[in-house]
Amino acid sequence: MWIPRFPMKFIFPISILLWIVFGQQLSHSQPNVPSEVPKLLLMGEIPRECLEFLQSKPYELHLQREPLSYKSIKHLNVIVIGRYLKELLPSDGKALQAFVLEGGTLILAAQSWSYAAYDKKDYEFPLNALGKKLGFHIESKYAGAPTDFNSHYLSGMKSFDMKGNVPSPITYTGKGNYLIRDKGKTNMAVRLFRGKGSVYVYGHAFFLTNKALVESSISSL
Repeated sequence: MWIPRFPMKFIFPISILLWIVFGQQLSHSQPNVPSEVPKLLLMGEIPRECLEFLQSKPYELHLQREPLSYKSIKHLNVIVIGRYLKELLPSDGKALQAFVLEGGTLILAAQSWSYAAYDKKDYEFPLNALGKKLGFHIESKYAGAPTDFNSHYLSGMKSFDMKGNVPSPITYTGKGNYLIRDKGKTNMAVRLFRGKGSVYVYGHAFFLTNKALVESSISSL
């Protein structure tokens, strides 16, 4: 498949850009992709580096173009949500919760402090509405530099250059583990265990530019 090239560090509204470039091509299963490869749904704004990485792998990619229902997403393995400023419909949240509880992997990466710049409260941040159902909260504050990496999940990762990007802190309840935190032990990336599935929450969309983080989240299936 031809992959478009764009300027470095450009972040797309994925549902608009890929619709323009590929039309309906990714809205259906790709005929030459084996059925056992991971099936992914992409939502929100996805960093270019992440998009190109996913396109380089034998993944079956889908786009969100309508309200979600569990029936419409239950065949998927992974849902990736980048920076998402659009309000989640109650039906979207219910479908995503069921997706995780039944064994799906949900990857979220967004900072809520940028939302607060529009005079919004962090509890109004769209992904925090989902967090109420799945037991996490992305705070509209600033975490420090990433210095503490959970070696059980991120073996070999000793540092992460945020290149000036500042993540939001993440709090959670229930069963879960930190993945990355700052020297004050403030979480900026966590993995949560919900029902039969997992939720990965990253406090900034920039984390999706790291291929190792993205691949480890997907390969945890």
